[in-house]
Amino acid sequence: MARLRLLAVLPLCALALHCAPTQEDDGAGEEGSSADEIKKAESLFGNFSSKECEPVDDHTWEKREYHFGKSSTAAWIRYASADCSEASKTMTIDIEGGAKVTGFSRELRAVELIARFDKKTITPTAKGLPILAAQCRGYRFEAGVATEVGDGCGKMLRQDDTCPAEYDLMKVTFHGLYFGDRSHPLCTAKTRPSKVARWAVTMD
Repeated sequence: MARLRLLAVLPLCALALHCAPTQEDDGAGEEGSSADEIKKAESLFGNFSSKECEPVDDHTWEKREYHFGKSSTAAWIRYASADCSEASKTMTIDIEGGAKVTGFSRELRAVELIARFDKKTITPTAKGLPILAAQCRGYRFEAGVATEVGDGCGKMLRQDDTCPAEYDLMKVTFHGLYFGDRSHPLCTAKTRPSKVARWAVTMD
């Protein structure tokens, strides 16, 4: 049922807040690859999450959670081990924001969008404090306490520090909802991904 609900909509307004390694786009799962498909959908509602422990390029792992609705949020939960066990949890990165669809990528059968991050907070565990000290300087973090962050934490978010918006992709397939490759910052139209990420999130 969740997959049927997922395939019934193509998001017009959602967060492009994600972090994942990549794979070559296979074009699977979508019906109709024209801009008309965008007009048929109004919005995406519901909760989506990672079903697998996803590697991050700084030798950590994560799971992602998204809520799409009148207000949209994302949580990136980082871990120190590949099993994403609670004992290895290092931090939760919470993000509020939104996105505007700007077109349709016929080559990838994916929506093109511009995403914004309105508010970013990081809540570390004791294990996460050394990581933040190295990658998110200029803040005083405490275990279990949420701290709002801005410039200075680009490495944690796979952004440039002065990134005003992200130019991204979003794609619906039978496997779930995919965003674009984040192997480099997506802060300009020229750096929009040319392929989708390897890992999907699926409706809860």
